[in-house]
Amino acid sequence: MPATYNERPIRRYVSWLLDRRPNVLVNTTPTFSPREHMINFYLKKKGFGCVVSGANPLNPSWCPLGGWTKIWKFCTPNELQDFESQYAYVENSLLKFNPPFGSNGKIRYLKYVASRKVAVCFRTKIINLEDTGAPVDMYVTRSDYRIYAAYIYLVPTAEGVKYEISDVCTGNYIRTPHTEDFVVAVVDAEAEKATLYGKNGSVLAEINLGYMTTDTLTYCIDVIEENRKKEAGPIPGLTVKEDFRKLQEFYIVYDTEVDWVAVLE
Repeated sequence: MPATYNERPIRRYVSWLLDRRPNVLVNTTPTFSPREHMINFYLKKKGFGCVVSGANPLNPSWCPLGGWTKIWKFCTPNELQDFESQYAYVENSLLKFNPPFGSNGKIRYLKYVASRKVAVCFRTKIINLEDTGAPVDMYVTRSDYRIYAAYIYLVPTAEGVKYEISDVCTGNYIRTPHTEDFVVAVVDAEAEKATLYGKNGSVLAEINLGYMTTDTLTYCIDVIEENRKKEAGPIPGLTVKEDFRKLQEFYIVYDTEVDWVAVLE
């Protein structure tokens, strides 16, 4: 299916077909109506499944030639059981977070095997960003024990908030303007690159990755929503007496939603 397809008009079309055949019967579970079951079945055959972002996980822009080892589309809360999670829940086929102020929502997938490629489809909405946030970080270890790692940061700048891909091993980074639409972050150990794509497959930013060596085969995916205040000091311009226990305060508050996560081992 072309990457630019969105499932919403397809849902309307399948729904229209069902209206023309109101007596159609299908096997389903009590949690879905026959209509919703038929729509989801059609979308799954077309590669979308429960994907709501319009970013098909099988888009060749980011999908490996032989496909992914595993894809989590968060169709049900049961998929969260594969992750360590904090203040995370599934709603309307999206993974969401609800951390109280002073905390972070988070999911982590950690596995002790070699991996070649990992990807996360997510979006962020800025609430109050006065310092750098880090909604996504990923690392993979190849079978030759080379480890590649990247952070996706949210960085407030004079030109507005930007996404930053940062190479953990070299400190190099590249930035692109932030968007509240869905994006796909990829760490590819075979290509030795980290890439941020738009949901239609366009490259928003890309960086060559350096590597370190390790004695453990492992890979990890973290996705975070921050709802906290960071303190740093001292406040510029204060005397020593005035500065006592007075620190600068920076709010780091943004929403994160995840449509799917994919791995290639």
